[in-house]
Amino acid sequence: MRKTHIILSQPGYLSKVFENMLCEIMSSRKIDLRELLPQEIRSESILGKEFKHYITQGEIIHPDLLNKLIKREINKDSTNVIIVNYPKTQEQYNSLKKLIDIDRVWNLKIVGLDFFIEKQYSKLNEKYILENNITRKALKLKVSAEEYKIQTLIAVIQKDYPCTLVEMDYENELKMTNYFNSKIEGLK
Repeated sequence: MRKTHIILSQPGYLSKVFENMLCEIMSSRKIDLRELLPQEIRSESILGKEFKHYITQGEIIHPDLLNKLIKREINKDSTNVIIVNYPKTQEQYNSLKKLIDIDRVWNLKIVGLDFFIEKQYSKLNEKYILENNITRKALKLKVSAEEYKIQTLIAVIQKDYPCTLVEMDYENELKMTNYFNSKIEGLK
């Protein structure tokens, strides 16, 4: 029987490492709307044209439309799937849970936020920082706001499905692979 897992996290190197490990250990394929949506729009399918319409109008894409794409991708075969960074809102979640059975939600939470911010800031191009008036404080506020949204959504989801907290410690990233493996293997 197919298993469906969801990963909710901030973008970052360790999130990708975890996604790839989970896909490998659970023999799953990844569904990531950040990749899938642009592909669908470029394909100029009926669904892609609907997405493009929403985007060009500056509107938020309706959850039912996004879930059509997710459901189609899930039903391509009987392989286990990992849905990455979706849903983002309670409305999207409520729509999604009507369509699919969810086996587990992985809550990838950053610990050591100051270290993470410094690492992300150091990766930014100086020209980009100046042109966009980016400060460490602004970056920290943005990441903190995103983290708050994720944790608020997790609080809703965990009433319906099992959620597993995975702490993303960028200061000790060399130790993270063993930690990730223990988290995944413990629930296999």
